[in-house]
Amino acid sequence: MNLMKVIVLSQLTGHIIWLLSSLCIIIPMSMHEIQFNGSCLLFTTGEWYYYNGAIKLVADWAPRFYCIYVNFLGVFQLIVCALQIYRSLKFYFKDEVASFLILFLEAVSYVILCVLTMASAVIVTLGLMSWCHTVAKKFWSCGDAAGQILTDGVSSKGFYVEMQMVQFGAWAAFTTCVAMAYFSILKVWHFHMLENTSGEQRSLLNRNRSTLE
Repeated sequence: MNLMKVIVLSQLTGHIIWLLSSLCIIIPMSMHEIQFNGSCLLFTTGEWYYYNGAIKLVADWAPRFYCIYVNFLGVFQLIVCALQIYRSLKFYFKDEVASFLILFLEAVSYVILCVLTMASAVIVTLGLMSWCHTVAKKFWSCGDAAGQILTDGVSSKGFYVEMQMVQFGAWAAFTTCVAMAYFSILKVWHFHMLENTSGEQRSLLNRNRSTLE
């Protein structure tokens, strides 16, 4: 098995892990948006007040952009992984080699996607910390607030587990993306080395022919 096939096989495995990581983002985040009636808890703050016989949170809801961005990027990653799995299988079994330009653009795309994925992971982590800080003013921990009455119009059942899954999926996706970017750069380097070697061999053959003549 040559180096290029080893790289492709590694990428295939990585994309499968990445696809599963994106599902860990999409499914719980979608459930959260439904349970919170379209509101996003990331970076949401507020104060607790006694209202109608119960202490409830008057929430200062953060923009929905944060949850939409994380969810959208998760869906985008899912599509990218599915396409790349197909391409990897096609190359591995049919020995189809992409051009240098395509490999280079692929590597650049992975680097950009890694930056976007890291931003998503940071948003989830810091956003959840902000929400948990607000919730901890009444409860011992963020997990204790799950299933409790927090504010009107939302169902808090399982929100902490859901967001923990999103956070895990986001960082797992970022880690896998970095690995895929590394393998893509390695493919570009390997292709470049093969082209240089082939060019040197052609030059050597031409010199030998000229000498014989």
